[in-house]
Amino acid sequence: MNFSPNKLNGSLIVLILLSTLMYAEGGGKKLNKTADPGTWPHTYMNVNNISTLIYADGQADINLLGNSGFVYPKGSGKAAVYESGFLWAGKINGEVRANGSSYISGLKPGKILPGGTPGDPSKARMYRVRRDYKTADLSSEISDNEGTQSEIRDRYDKDWKEWPAIDGAPYEDVDHDGQYNPSVDIPGEPGADETIWFVANDLDQTTSRNFIGSNPIGIEMQCTVYAFRNPGSLKNMIFKKYKIINKSTTPIDSMYTMTWGDMDIGNASDDFAGCDTLLNLGYIYNSISKDNYYAETPPAVGFALMQGPAVKSSAMDTAYLNNRKIPGMKNLPMTSIGYIFKNSTEFEGDISLGDNYSDGTLRLYNYMQGKTMNGRYYPVPAELGGGETRFPLSGDPVAKTGYLDGMLEDAADRRIGVNSGPFTMAPGDTQEVVFAEIAAGADPGVNYLQAVTLLKNYAGFAREFFKESRSGVRILSSPALTAGEYDKEIVLNWGSDQASVSKIESFDFLTHKFQGYNVYQLPYAGAKITEGKRIAVFDIIDSVKIIYGEVINRETGAVERLAQQFGKDSGIQRYLRITEDAYTKLPLINGKKYYFAVTAYTFSPSLDPANVETAPSYVEAAPHSNDPGVLYSASIGDTLSVSHVSGKSDGEVLPLVVEPELLTGDEYMVEFDTLNGKTLWKVTNTTKNKVLLSNQTALAEKEGYPIADGILFKVIGPDSGMKRDLPYLYNGKSGMGWVIRAGERLFVQNLSLGLNLEGFGGAIGAGKTWLGSSAGYDRMKNILIKFAAADTNGNVSSNDPDVSYAYRYLMGSDLAPAKNEFAEFIINKAPGFAFQDFKKNFPFAAYDIEDVYNPRRLAVGYLENNAAEGLVNGLYWPPVSVKDNISVNSPREWFFIFDTDYSETPEAALSGDIHSGNMPVLIHATVNRRYSKAWTGDDEMILLVNHLFSPDDKFTFKSIAPVFDGQSAKADVDRINVFPNPYYGVNSQELNRYERFVTFSHLPQKATIRIFNLAGQLVRTIHKESQGQFATWDLLNENNFQAASGIYLVHIDMPELGKTKILKLAVIQEQIIPERY
Repeated sequence: MNFSPNKLNGSLIVLILLSTLMYAEGGGKKLNKTADPGTWPHTYMNVNNISTLIYADGQADINLLGNSGFVYPKGSGKAAVYESGFLWAGKINGEVRANGSSYISGLKPGKILPGGTPGDPSKARMYRVRRDYKTADLSSEISDNEGTQSEIRDRYDKDWKEWPAIDGAPYEDVDHDGQYNPSVDIPGEPGADETIWFVANDLDQTTSRNFIGSNPIGIEMQCTVYAFRNPGSLKNMIFKKYKIINKSTTPIDSMYTMTWGDMDIGNASDDFAGCDTLLNLGYIYNSISKDNYYAETPPAVGFALMQGPAVKSSAMDTAYLNNRKIPGMKNLPMTSIGYIFKNSTEFEGDISLGDNYSDGTLRLYNYMQGKTMNGRYYPVPAELGGGETRFPLSGDPVAKTGYLDGMLEDAADRRIGVNSGPFTMAPGDTQEVVFAEIAAGADPGVNYLQAVTLLKNYAGFAREFFKESRSGVRILSSPALTAGEYDKEIVLNWGSDQASVSKIESFDFLTHKFQGYNVYQLPYAGAKITEGKRIAVFDIIDSVKIIYGEVINRETGAVERLAQQFGKDSGIQRYLRITEDAYTKLPLINGKKYYFAVTAYTFSPSLDPANVETAPSYVEAAPHSNDPGVLYSASIGDTLSVSHVSGKSDGEVLPLVVEPELLTGDEYMVEFDTLNGKTLWKVTNTTKNKVLLSNQTALAEKEGYPIADGILFKVIGPDSGMKRDLPYLYNGKSGMGWVIRAGERLFVQNLSLGLNLEGFGGAIGAGKTWLGSSAGYDRMKNILIKFAAADTNGNVSSNDPDVSYAYRYLMGSDLAPAKNEFAEFIINKAPGFAFQDFKKNFPFAAYDIEDVYNPRRLAVGYLENNAAEGLVNGLYWPPVSVKDNISVNSPREWFFIFDTDYSETPEAALSGDIHSGNMPVLIHATVNRRYSKAWTGDDEMILLVNHLFSPDDKFTFKSIAPVFDGQSAKADVDRINVFPNPYYGVNSQELNRYERFVTFSHLPQKATIRIFNLAGQLVRTIHKESQGQFATWDLLNENNFQAASGIYLVHIDMPELGKTKILKLAVIQEQIIPERY
């Protein structure tokens, strides 16, 4: 049979119609029900793992042909819900009235106008908005036959701009002005990825009575349906918020609401139902392990009540209504289950549709109160003790305990209703009911009972999520991913969008906080994350590494706690250089397309799931050599030269080239400030006079540094306190944090480093490090110590200019003298490290030498210890070499240098407890003397400290932009190539059997490619005017027919370079046979 793309013959039409009808009957979709989706406006909710229809008259989950329409998982072609709806009933002057929607609807679209008349339903409209519609992948919408990509995007744009906030539709008031502004505010349920909103009413007498026989009430129903596309539990649920307003003039009492659903888990005839009173959940699941349509993996589906109607309560209670807290009220929970057997002969049956008051309205009212159609409460099986209940089927089908479906009725077609009430509504009152429609399972390895377990887990998460979301929903955003293409290298970058980074990394919701990033390589375009390879993880350094969660073991089918995230305490990084193919373990190939994705993930120490991973951000990239004539003056990983133009910080500014292609050639300045003791820094592009980065805090080696203009701005702050050095094992005259300026070294650390101070091998450090000090690390100074002459016992001459008045402190002064000779030196018997006296007998002078031309002499002090090994004698003279000078019973002869001018008169501020943390101690030393010999007075030592960043510090540098060189471009003509060559039936980069192409490389921006056969006939002309060096030929001729196999001559004209190039190309085509006729 001939195949013609332009003609569809009668046989094919019949075949398509037959296949459509077969599909309509499959998957448990029932043509024998009386449901009618009607002709009112409708739209899809399909942003996550569910695709379903919502109608303007309140019906939901039924498809346009009147069959099961809740497709789960999306794209599977299998449906788990036939139809669902929301209903209400109450008494007006003793008469029960009811309305809403089930298989048909008693509502018409539109609001109730002032005066109590209905709006024109023909003018009513459904609104749907999606937060990311401008850039979103719209494949789900296209798969649901919603139109072309541009048509769908245009509808999203129209609804965004015309969002009916004035009628009650929710939105994020970004500018907090109380009015919807489409250029600033975000329409839809705050935080949701997609929202549908519409309004309907029950005023039409005929429609109301034809539903279930009730007269109208005067209820306006505003419906908000919203969903999230995150890959975690949220992707498997849709939230529905129903706001009902009594716009009649009559009060309603004894009122109830029901969230109703006819779930058909694939084949409708083998279902069971259940409820969980703790989760406010009603659900339906498969009764046996295998379903005719879902096979071994039938899902479970249910309704979980998030927020019930608000009723008066004690003063201690609080209800939520219209996004406000209402004290003295509470939200009702699920108060009963409406459990409906189809065609039950004993005690249950469907609500009768049509003008049938007793079997319609009254039967529904019974169901809403947890009763059977005959007005009795549900019987409890005899084996469970008998009796009656409003919560039938509340047992655990997994553990096979309690009241279970199947005890009284065999498996069959089931419906379920989650009820809440009673409550009253005065004229003008509003009530709000919110529930989640949740699906679980339908995954390889998840059996029918494990689906119930997952459903309950999802319901629990939904409740916690909804509870916290009342104070503002926060959803972890996907990273903003780009890719740079270089010679045999690809650079993934998700750090340049500072707003995106800030939003992701500040995430804190439901005890979930941002934890890290995952980077994946994917095997082909469109592949799922589960098919990819995780090639890198960058996570916060906090000892949280492997994160476990409940997952399905695909071999055993059991629900297990397995590792889901694989952190390494690596620190945050927002870019990745890739030079190797994760699948082949070989270097990247120029011109070949590779596929990557990046996600962010959270961690919660208390919730299950303990982690949530974002939807992936995808990118494809093909490495290649420089475009013709383009020269990079810097390579990936280069550090640009920096000038420290002011200030004296010991920190570093290291501008690291991440993407040479993005370098601007501009000049930059990095400046610093402090806020509440925290160092902040900013980057200004001084060429453009534009602040590029502000309020940056990263100062440590493994912190996530920001990226902008192709540069990673790495700012490394120095360690606090003295400069670090290892314990020295030599007799040299310098270390990183000290220098012997004259004479010899008189101090040694040996056994004096137990406090782990930062300098001099652990024996000298900042006062703040261990002792405590009012002088912060930002006040540290380089210190010169000039030693005085002292005899072997530490006695000095008061006439020596390097002898200092010093503050003496004593540890254990409140204790009895450890030795009798200590008594005369214990003057102040206060506890702690108490001040004792102030005398001129200290053997060195200390100077602040920050200004080397004007040294400033500093106050000094020392500690003695009233202990058995102490040396309490009123002199600073630490033990020699190997003696312990640290432990509680040791001498603890320590010295201190203060950030206070030297004076020969004691200051009250230094005459207290040295360990109080209130004194400006710059230096704290626990050193020993190196020798037992006398000091000559000829020795000097400098202590070197780290200077932190301050507002005085400024660093500048200039980036180097790529340049275009015409001569190089002409020379690059010789590199022009086409691949694969020969083309032998297939190209490894082709995605399907109908996509055929070869690629030309090393082309300038403008080129004309003419392809001739050997007879000299022009087969195809390709005009290239795009950026980049690649162009493709789809192996079609000018008439869009497949080019013949053979040898082709390719003539490439490059007018801007004044050059041409001729290539030979061999093409051997595969014969394409249509898949269907």
